[in-house]
Amino acid sequence: MTNHTAAAHTGPGNDPVAARAFAAVQEFAQTFQGDIPFGAAGEMIARVEKAHALIETLTLATLSPLAAMESSGELLHSGGQKNVETYLTHARGIGGTHAKPLGVLARGLHEGGLPLTSAALEEGAVSVGEAAAIAVCVKEQTNKRDTAQWPQEAGYRARIETGLVGLKRERPRTSVATLKWTAHRLGAGLCPGRAEKDEQAAFEARGARLSRGFEGDFHFTAWGPASDAERFQAALDSFTAPVGSEADGGVVRAKSTRTYDALLAAAGFAHGHHGCAKAPGPKAYLNITVPLATFQGQSGSDAAVTGDGHTLALSQVRALAAESIMRRLVFDPGTGRTLDLGRGHRLAPKGLREAAFAGHTRCAWDGGCDVPASWCEADHIVEFSAGGTTSLDNLQPLCRTHNRLKYRHSIKADHRAAAQQKAPKAATGAEAPTATAVPTATAKAPAGSTGPPGEGDPPTDTGPPPANAPPSG
Repeated sequence: MTNHTAAAHTGPGNDPVAARAFAAVQEFAQTFQGDIPFGAAGEMIARVEKAHALIETLTLATLSPLAAMESSGELLHSGGQKNVETYLTHARGIGGTHAKPLGVLARGLHEGGLPLTSAALEEGAVSVGEAAAIAVCVKEQTNKRDTAQWPQEAGYRARIETGLVGLKRERPRTSVATLKWTAHRLGAGLCPGRAEKDEQAAFEARGARLSRGFEGDFHFTAWGPASDAERFQAALDSFTAPVGSEADGGVVRAKSTRTYDALLAAAGFAHGHHGCAKAPGPKAYLNITVPLATFQGQSGSDAAVTGDGHTLALSQVRALAAESIMRRLVFDPGTGRTLDLGRGHRLAPKGLREAAFAGHTRCAWDGGCDVPASWCEADHIVEFSAGGTTSLDNLQPLCRTHNRLKYRHSIKADHRAAAQQKAPKAATGAEAPTATAVPTATAKAPAGSTGPPGEGDPPTDTGPPPANAPPSG
């Protein structure tokens, strides 16, 4: 490994505290030099996490003072920059994409506008990056609120922050991407008219552009509302060939390549059916979860969401329902009724797969993963080979990478357990230590919960993934 410890921008100078810290950092950095011995990756990852924790501590400690100097004007007078974002960008070399959230977090902490986030930071429940994402989400959702319904900014901001920090505390592995999805859904729930306004604005701004290059090649770009995105995505999915399909001669092609082929196939099919008064089959399959109260127009109900967590305007859901074959999936919280195929079947049929994925929008890997649920495979939380049933409570979405990784972990755990059972007992007669089982999953969240739980991994796919499921990673 290359030694980069001498590449620091500045030394400690004449500050004795900085000098001691700098020496400690140099000593710690030396532990990352040299090759990583076989089998020591876990130890190295643990050390990397400790290094990031130290960096986070220092970063957090500097944010409030920077915001205070911004407020007083001293940051411009002494630092040459008018706000925290420009200071971090020009003085510290942090890109604008990362500097902006840190600036929003710095002002929120300094002004006392993020009390729950501040407490979570002190307790280590959220990282600086996660706290910055929460700060940005709170600010964006507060600015987009319906001021007629929520005239007081503080009350609305507190509700969004409570939801996001609460989600992180309940599910520590929740990713930044999931926090953003959740913030959007919280905003849609607090302002029921938001989805309709967003839909209308996006529809008015819709468009598509086909740009030709000098050599005849082209770029195609399209933009529009969420409801049309679902239609477009479903149509492409229905024409997208599986990975390594016979149509491609068994060649594994990139997702973008297969999407391009699907777009041309769909266009060719549509071009050949201009005169058809009725489509020869279903146009596309869309999975949209709509609480009954929402569909009936009752206020205060949860928004309609797609399988991947996108919020849809109720007017568009009703418009789709008018020309759709509706499949009803009912969860009864009173009886806890579930679908269960017991031990008779290993592969999950389509209906059971969809029921098991309800309430998930992303891969349920315990370490966090942002692969959409529609790209995932159906995994037995308790392995089928270990007695797990093909039932609603024992299935979860896992991307291809984490599906295989979970299986490898379970196999290794079985091998260790078998080896230790065969190992001779100690001379004292004490029992040989038993292997510690690798945790594979926890109970899946109840249907209808917001945000995906983060539990689990599978050995092999328990049901055929969608035709467009790409290799994750």
